[in-house]
Order: sequence, then structure tokens, then C-alpha cells
Amino acid sequence: MKGKDYINNYDITNTIINTKSNKTTQKTNNRTDKSYTNIWKIMVFISFIVLVSIVNYYHEAWYDEAQAWMIAKESSIYELIFVIPHSEGHPPLWSLILYPLAHSGIGYEVCMKSLMVVISSINAALILWKSPFPAIVKALLPFTYFIFYQYGVIARPYGLMIMAMLLVAVTYHDKDKKPWHHVLSLIYLCLTSAYGIVIAGSIAIVWVIEIWNRQNIKEWVKSFIKDKRFLPLLVLLITGLLLIFMIIPDKGIYTGSASADNNFFVRLLMCLITIPVETTCTQSFEKYASLKKMQFSMTSFIIEILLGILLWVVLIYIGKKAKKLMLLLVPYIMLSLFASSVYFFIHHTGIMMIYIMSWCFIVCKEIGLEETGYMSFLREKLKSVPLIKKCADKEIKLISRCAVAAVVGILVISAGWSVSASYNEVKYQYSYAKELSEFFREHNMYELNILAERPDYTTKDGGKAANTYNLQNIIPILPYISDKEAEAFIQCRGVSKYVLQKRATDYENEMNYKKWAEEGKPDVLIGDCELELIYGDEVSFWDYEPVKCIPFGYEWKNLRFPQCAVIYMRKDLIEKYGLRKLSNAELSAGSGGLAQQRVDVR
Repeated sequence: MKGKDYINNYDITNTIINTKSNKTTQKTNNRTDKSYTNIWKIMVFISFIVLVSIVNYYHEAWYDEAQAWMIAKESSIYELIFVIPHSEGHPPLWSLILYPLAHSGIGYEVCMKSLMVVISSINAALILWKSPFPAIVKALLPFTYFIFYQYGVIARPYGLMIMAMLLVAVTYHDKDKKPWHHVLSLIYLCLTSAYGIVIAGSIAIVWVIEIWNRQNIKEWVKSFIKDKRFLPLLVLLITGLLLIFMIIPDKGIYTGSASADNNFFVRLLMCLITIPVETTCTQSFEKYASLKKMQFSMTSFIIEILLGILLWVVLIYIGKKAKKLMLLLVPYIMLSLFASSVYFFIHHTGIMMIYIMSWCFIVCKEIGLEETGYMSFLREKLKSVPLIKKCADKEIKLISRCAVAAVVGILVISAGWSVSASYNEVKYQYSYAKELSEFFREHNMYELNILAERPDYTTKDGGKAANTYNLQNIIPILPYISDKEAEAFIQCRGVSKYVLQKRATDYENEMNYKKWAEEGKPDVLIGDCELELIYGDEVSFWDYEPVKCIPFGYEWKNLRFPQCAVIYMRKDLIEKYGLRKLSNAELSAGSGGLAQQRVDVR
């Protein structure tokens, strides 16, 4: 008996030791896996910060960036909150963030570029450490075109939108247990832009419908008022309504191009079907413009429609299976309706992609997709698809690999756009503003009477009309120069150092022309100025010669839209300021063939 007891005790003791050993080994393996995961995430994160910092360093700010900076610099807090939003059409969060930076005295480029590196790095960190995506997706996603370049380098509030939508996705899973966390992320989304208000409001509507769940409406209202989700949602509603009231345009404010080459239904079709594909893996847009004026290749457009339908079939199927179809469709359709009817520019297309990404974040979190084992998870899910479940295991494995390869391929294409845009950013100038400000300073030209071209706008009947309030060609220069130097642009800017987003009436144009004429004959021209309208026969364009040509161009994916800024000086001043007339060959070469010498045909 003693021997038997000894054997039994030995077996029990050995089992306990083995169990403890297995648990210790498992914990060690888990720590090792976690440590390995953190190492590659840190490496990706550091690589992201280094690369986005390099591209930011070479970026020259253009109109949108300079406009926001000058608004923050020239306006009071009261104006930023209660006046400017009626002109700009967006909530004041971006302006309020820029306000202390613009008054810090540190400098325009340092502040804006540092801010964008911080914002984009936070977005990358949220993707790497908080998203439920597979490792390969996490590693590639921060480097995709809109996250890395368009909303990570160009200083606009859309980087804040990415952050807000990621936080919405992070807090979604526990929204019913911790409603304040989710609502605060939705409020943050509302504060980023008008598009954010539309998306956040739509998400809240879907949430309320889920809470209602087809209950008796009277009983539901009584119970909902007592629900812990009621107060947060009420605060969100009040915030949203206040922000909508805050951004309603004042009389005379315009929100985009007056005329439209693409009618509403074409624009809606583009938003619903083609833009999701356009923002991920295809390229059909041929002009950097608004949705109303956007030009596209018909062949590419048809291909995008077919690919878009396929994409939506997949998304709708996943949405139905995950019971998150309304969360996909309601915000996306509302955003498309807003974009098609109000205003939407080519750089806004990434908002569509970012929302679909955040929805995928939520779905992956809800269905339990983790970094490891996603291939087996995918194969199990594919077995429930009607057309696939009859396939053999080998075929299902092949389909799952193809599905993953397609996702990775899409991310690689978008990351390739980032590479192309970043290369062009480093090699070429995005804006003429910095070089022009340095040119004026080098030759002491700020003391001169400088007049800048004002682009015409297209009227509803397709005609052209002057707008003396359009200061888009001069605003990008102002952040680079001192307040004293900026006073030299009094004729160019009218009454403000930022664009008022309004169209001048014929009477206002006439008054502005009269005021500029009283200032005397301009010494320097930036672009093709409307001299005849201001000075009549007293001043002719032939009194001036080109002395500087600055090539620049906007980057869009793997495309570049080259332009040039030509500076003209009055003939009798050229020698005095140590300059010389550019030859036709120099003018053409400097502008890439975009600018040519005028020929006097009088």
C-alpha cells in the first residue's frame, strides 16, 4: 500500500509540477510574443515619424494652410468662435488650436509642421496599438496616401478627423456600458469639420435606433429618459445643433463653385460608387477641382463603377453578417448627400475612405478578429458564404489567401501613392509662397506698390465674373513675412489678411478698383492682373516685364498638377532693383512650358 500510495502521490505531484511548468512556459511565450509584437510596432512607428517628418520638412504651405494660419493670427477668440465659422463653413477647433501657435512668435513653418507630425503620429499609434487589424494591415495602413501624405503632411483639420474617427471606433464596443466615452469621441468628430457633424450625427441616429429596437414608442421614451445613455446623447444633440447654427453661411458667403459641369446625380453616383474605389486603388480624376467641376476618364469611370459595385457587395455582406450594416450605410449615404449637394473637393475624398476604415475597425473588433490566427478565422467565416461553402478545404484556403492578398495589394497601391507624392514633394515646390517671399525680401521689394492677380469665378450661367475679394494668390505669402512687410500688400488684400469667402458685388468691385487706382501705378505684378479694369488706358501690361518665374504644383497620388507664378516689374524699375528681364526661353524653361512671353501686337 505504501508503494502504491507513493506512486499515486508521485503522479499527482508530477502532474502539478508539469501543469505549473506549462503555465510558466505559456506565460513566458506570451510575454515573448507580446515583446516581439511591441518591437515591430515600435519600429514601424519610429519609421513613420521619421518619414513623415522628412516630407513635412520639404513641404511648402499653400492657400488652405496659410488661410487657416492667418485667420488664427489676425482674429480674436470671439471672432474665431462666433464670426469666422459662418465664413469658413467649419467649426472653430482647427483655428483655436492654431491660435496660440500663431501668437507664440515661434514661426509659421515650425509650428505647422510640428503640429502635423504630432497629429499624424498619434493617428499611426492608434492604428498600431488599438486597431484589431492583422499585423500586415497595421504595418501598411499608416503609410497609405490619405493617412500619411494628404492628411499627414498638408496642414488641414482632416488629420484631426482621422484621430476622431479612430477614437469613435475604439470606444464603440463599450458604448452602452460607457456612453460618455463614445459620445465625447463623437463630439470631437463634430468639432473637426462639417463632414464630421454629418458622420457623428448619423452614427448617433443608428445608435438610437439600436436602443429603440422596435419597442413601444411611448414606453421606450419613458425608459430611455432614465437610461444612462440619454444624457450623453442629449449633450451630443445640443452640441451638434449649436455647431450647425455656428457654421450656417452668412449672406453673400459662397461654399464652392457656382456652376456645375457634373449634375447632382452624377456627383451622387461618384460619392456612392466610385470614390471608395478611387481613394483606395484606382485613378480616374484628371483635374484638381471640386466635385462639381471634376473631370474624369470615362473608361476609368466605368471600371470604377464595376469595382465599386463589387466592393459594396462585399461590404454589405460583411455588414449583414456582423449586424453592422446600418452603421455602414446611414453615415455613408448622409455624407454622400451632403457632399453632392453642398460642397466637396478632390482632397475631401479621403474622408469616405477613412470612414470605411473606421467601420472595418468596429466590425473586426465586434467579431473578435485579432492579430494572430486571422487566416484560420477567415477560412471559418468563408465556409458560411453560400457560393464558397461547397468548395473543398484547399479551395477555401486559396480563396482566403486571395482575399488577404487583395487587401494587402490595395494598401500597397495606396502606400505607393504616398511614395510618389512624397518624392514629388521633396523634388518640386508645392507652393510658390516661400520662394516669392524670399525673393521680395532679397531685393527689398516690400516697399513697392504690389498688385496681385485675382482669379475670376464661374457664374451659374457658365460666364466669368470678377471678384476683388478673392485673395488666394497672395494669402500663401503672408505667413512667411512680417506684419510690416505684409502692409505692402494693402492693394492686394483689400480689408483683410485672409479671404472673406464672399463674392464682391459689381458695386464693391468698382469701389475696390477706385481705391487701388488712387494708390497709383503698381510697381510689381503677381500674375495677370486686371489692369484695364482698375486704371483704364493709363496703365498697360506692356509697361511691365517678367523678372521671376516660380514653378510649383499640387501633388495628387502619383500625379502632379504643375503651375507657375510669374512676377512682373515696371520697366523703369528693373535695373534699379538689380533685376533683369527674363528671356522667352528662361520663362518657358522655368515654368515647364506653362508660361510664354507676351508678344506686343499693337
